[in-house]
This record gives sequence, structure tokens and C-alpha cells, in this order.
Amino acid sequence: MKRLYNLYKSITKQDKLLHFVAGCFIYFILSLLFINRYENIDYLILLAVALIAFLKEVVWDGIMKKGTPEALDFFMTTSGGLFLYLFYHIHI
Repeated sequence: MKRLYNLYKSITKQDKLLHFVAGCFIYFILSLLFINRYENIDYLILLAVALIAFLKEVVWDGIMKKGTPEALDFFMTTSGGLFLYLFYHIHI
């Protein structure tokens, strides 16, 4: 039983990390496509990442039953986009 629990914990950690990376990837791709064409669109790109994450959880996981809808998955995907948003805007 303990092995199953440890396997579950490792899969969950990996799943959340993948959601974070996916959020970073989505933000990066949308930035490449739109950031030089329009001024002040970066916050809209962040909102697009959140919308994509929300739709993935509601439509793909919830309605289509292709996975398990989880609020933490939405949060981790959006966090990935937020991370890059802040990385671009904090000049150290």
C-alpha cells in the first residue's frame, strides 16, 4: 500500500510540474507571436494562458471525460504563465 501511495505522490508531483511547464510554453509561444506586433499585450497573453488552462480543465477533463478536472492543475498552468510574465517584467 505504501508503494502505491509513493507512486501516486510522484505522479502527482510530475503532473503539476508538467502543467507549470505547459503554462510557460504557452506564454512563450504566444509572446513570440504577438509581443512585437502589439504594445502592452503581455497581460492579455497571461489572461490567454489562464483561459486555455480553464478550458482544458472544464472541456477536456470535465465534459469530454479525458482526464480528471483539478483546480490545482489550472493553478499550476496559470502559474507557469505568471512566472514568465514576471520574469519578463522584473529587471534585476
